[in-house]
Amino acid sequence: MSERDPRESVIRRCARAKVTLALDVQPAAGATWHAVDIVLQRIGLADRVEICTGGAPGSPRVSVSGADLSADTLATRALELVEQWLGLRLDVRVALAKRVPLGAGLGGGSADAAAIFGWAADRWPAIRPELPALAAQVGSDVVFCASPWARCRATGRGEQLLPIDGAAALWVAVAHPGFALATSDVYAAFDRVGTTEPPRAGAVVDALRRGMVPSQVGNQLEEAAVAVKPEVADFRARLLRHAPRARTAMTGSGSAFVAVCADEREAAAVGRAWRADGVPFVWWGEASANDARDAEHAECAEAGSHRAGGPAD
Repeated sequence: MSERDPRESVIRRCARAKVTLALDVQPAAGATWHAVDIVLQRIGLADRVEICTGGAPGSPRVSVSGADLSADTLATRALELVEQWLGLRLDVRVALAKRVPLGAGLGGGSADAAAIFGWAADRWPAIRPELPALAAQVGSDVVFCASPWARCRATGRGEQLLPIDGAAALWVAVAHPGFALATSDVYAAFDRVGTTEPPRAGAVVDALRRGMVPSQVGNQLEEAAVAVKPEVADFRARLLRHAPRARTAMTGSGSAFVAVCADEREAAAVGRAWRADGVPFVWWGEASANDARDAEHAECAEAGSHRAGGPAD
């Protein structure tokens, strides 16, 4: 094993995934984007991000392990924006260890980019007020992932955040079918097929603020996702054999699903049943309502373990 260059400094960060507890969508109505009303929740499932300064030149600026990617474009874009703000090119290499499935609606790439912004804010505190605007240039989900909040209501394109205060922790189980969906394809299908799902965001926010487990969650993009890939409907039916129907929905633009559970016991029962049924990827754990920034480093070790859940064996 080669020794690390003594000039090299390594910062490790935890890039936590997110789920949507509700996702309401307005038709595009001639605009180039859709207005949304989303309830976003950060979870413990996470990628690991190492930011290395100094050391050997010529290495890839952003490298990826654990996924079939040669590079992560969102993390690369975040690093470029930090450099533009600073007005200099940094001697930095980023290594991403992917654990969040790709194309799943779990915001893994957005969380990786947010980790770059978080590192930059720690290193150059003057950049912190600029982070929402910089993050929005990478993607709407990056704004939430780079925020200090673990649970928010997001409107506009998803970049206008309102923290949901006074909410209790939730237990969730997450399942991924092993295939990806492209966000652009799902929204294009939404313009063709629409939705029969009623809006849920307001009711979910109200329940959370009262410290209650939402009685119903929902995602108005589910029918569009099925139109893009009919296998989504089969996967959903498979999951609902073991999960509460009213509290299980697709997350983001898919293809993963989240079940909101009454407690730890139910989350573990749902997760284990999905694993036993051969679901390709399963994770379950607590979804805290506490601010994300203070817990970021402490939770990364747990998120990378299999104690609460993880890929099916």
